[in-house]
Formats: sequence, C-alpha cells, structure tokens
Amino acid sequence: MAGRDSTVLRRTGAALAAIALLALGACATESDEGTAGEQTTRAEPLNAAEAFGQFRALDPCSLLGGNVFAAHGETQELPRPSFDECALAVLVEDTNIEVAFGLLQRADSLSGEQTEVGDLGRGSKVLRTETSDTSCLNHVVFADNITVDVETTAPSGKIAKDQLCGVADTAATGIFHATQADQAQSWDLPPGSLASLSACSMLSGKQVTDQLDVSAEPSQVYPAERRCRWGEPGGDNPTATVEFSVGAAQQGTNREIAGLPSTVVETKASTVGTCAVYAERGQFTLGEEDTSELAIVRTALPGAGQNPCKVAIALAEQVWPQLPEA
Repeated sequence: MAGRDSTVLRRTGAALAAIALLALGACATESDEGTAGEQTTRAEPLNAAEAFGQFRALDPCSLLGGNVFAAHGETQELPRPSFDECALAVLVEDTNIEVAFGLLQRADSLSGEQTEVGDLGRGSKVLRTETSDTSCLNHVVFADNITVDVETTAPSGKIAKDQLCGVADTAATGIFHATQADQAQSWDLPPGSLASLSACSMLSGKQVTDQLDVSAEPSQVYPAERRCRWGEPGGDNPTATVEFSVGAAQQGTNREIAGLPSTVVETKASTVGTCAVYAERGQFTLGEEDTSELAIVRTALPGAGQNPCKVAIALAEQVWPQLPEA
C-alpha cells in the first residue's frame, strides 16, 4: 500500500505542475476586474528586457521564492553557485532536489534539442531540453526570446524524472509570475567585483583574430555578458571564450601572467586540445566558503599537435590588465 501511495503522490505532483502551467497561461490573458489599462498591460507581450532592466545587474534570487514550492516540500536556500544563478533545495520524499535558476540566455543560442512543454501567455512559453534521468532543464522564454534557465537535480535513483520535472515546472511558472508582477530586482554588486564587467569588452576582434582563425564578431553572447565566445563550437573549429565566474581554487600549472598569479589547465585529446587559464580575484562573498571570483580564458583547437595554452595565455595577457584589483 505504501508503494502504491508513493506512486499516486508522484503522479499527482506531476499532474498538478502540468495543470499549473496551463492555468498560468490562462490567467495571464484573462480579463479580470481592474482598469482597462491594467487589462491591456496583462495582455501585452512580456519582454524580459523591459521587466529586468540591465541584465548584468539583475538579482536572479528575486525571480523565485521558496514559498512557490509549498505543494512539493520544505525549501532551504543554498549558496549562490555563480553570479548568474541562485539555488534552493526542495525536500521531497526525504531527498533534497536542488533547484538552480536565473541564468539568462537567448532562445536561438540554447544547446541541444528543446520541446515546448507549456504556454504561459503574453508571448511567453516553457521549453525543455532533454537531459539525463537525474535532472530536468526548463527554459522560461519571454516574448523577446530572452530565456531564464531552471534546472532541477537529485541523486541517481532517488527521485523519479517526472517529479524532477514537476518541480522544474513549478519553478518556471513561479519565475513567470514574479516577472509579470514586477518583482525582479537589481542587486548591488560588490565594489570591484568581476560581476560588473562585460566579458565581450575584454578583447577586440583583432586581438582574437590575431591568435585564431575565427570571425572577429562573438558567436555567442550571454545577455548579462559574463561569458563571451568567439568561434563556432562543436570540436571542428577553433574557439576562444572569456568568462567571469565563481569557484574553488583550480589545480594545474601555476605561473604569473601579466603580473597576476594564474593557473593553466590543459587537456589533450586525439581530435581537439583545450586550455583554460584562471585568475582568482578575491572571495565571492555570497557563495560557499573558499569560493573565489574567477576570470577565465578558454581555448579549443581542433587537430593533434596544437598548442591551445599558447593561445589562451596570449589572450589572458590582454584580459588580465583590465581586471579590477582584488
């Protein structure tokens, strides 16, 4: 009987989440008792650029509160995993489902294959990217094709896939509702934080093309601009990426680059060689202990016998002098 009850609960939770997606879309376009102006506003396309303002200053934690998950279980705030994301744990059947949310992307730049799983109204929808059985990845797509990622994860074998996606669906509707209600807020970036910088402004097109046979224009720019890539990915083309992130100290070859202590990590394979150069720039005060702000330059060169670290170091020599003092 207990096993049957558990199965019923799982199916009920997933069904409720699906109903919530449909209901929210209806609520977003229904006329309610209010002024004509309010009704018109609720029917207009909802654009992320208008709702969020400056993407780099958006506080992702303002997009979702723990009370959204009351139907699933108790929630607990987790340390921020990056500048662009917040994290929560939702206790379901004695197992914590981790919910990471807030990363902004552009719908035409999403990796993998997506399926539409919900119509939110006001020109907005939910897409899902196929993932493993231990995670579920949703994208809230606003009318201007800016997306907010929501990913749920749990230990293997502990939580059914439909439950993971049920929590992800609840998060997606919660983000849409918070955005529609003008609850998105900006956060005060710590003085000198890498979070305030644009990765794309660190290198000119000429500085990149002097090192790599790629277009001078970035091939992928995240809306908050804390990541910027030149060259098309896939392993057959050279690429260079500048990224501002957070994380623990890296293991690799230590050396000084442009006057800054740096760590060089090289990975070689038969078809492609990659290299990442890291510089720590002070503690990330909103994350876990021993978490630092990181400036990163990554390169990938197809073919054997390449020297991706030579290129990565040359680019880091251009980027590091522009970083604020730690």
